[in-house]
Amino acid sequence: MNLSRSLCFGVTFIFAVSTAGLGETPPRFKALVLETLPGGEMAAANAINDHGQVAGQSTTPGTGYPNAVTWIDGRIIDIAGSGLSGAAATGINNAGVVTGHADSIGLNAFTWQDGVLTPLEFPHMCCSQGLGINEMSEVVGRASLGGISTPNDGVLWDDNGLVPLGTLGGTLAHAFDINDVGQIVG
Repeated sequence: MNLSRSLCFGVTFIFAVSTAGLGETPPRFKALVLETLPGGEMAAANAINDHGQVAGQSTTPGTGYPNAVTWIDGRIIDIAGSGLSGAAATGINNAGVVTGHADSIGLNAFTWQDGVLTPLEFPHMCCSQGLGINEMSEVVGRASLGGISTPNDGVLWDDNGLVPLGTLGGTLAHAFDINDVGQIVG
């Protein structure tokens, strides 16, 4: 049985892995360098979907702050430019819906698909990040729900809006990923 897998390794590489069955030739790897935004010095891959589309970040000249980007068919797309502290795309599902965060939209989480950036907002919320996304486009992450000086809660954005997940008795929490059954890790 042959399985094909893609994984992100290091900062700017994608490796294609072919795992051969028992007794066959060993796996082969092919490194692909992800391009930066024009004139950028750094690119980082944070997530990959089953189609090889990648979510991450890349710098642009003169700012030093990263922009949230995605690579689709090997082409880099700037999906949320940086403001004062940067942006990152941190998750991508098989439909190509990307999540992340950008200070250019008020230090808030977002989803992006086919050129449309949608901030994930909630009254009085500050400093949110979308960290993971499943196939139903449910996003998990973290947010300061009472404003900038309040601790972070783990949160879920679904069809009903924002669902606070709480801190489980601690002072802060992050929800890092969600699977297609709705199970969340953080």
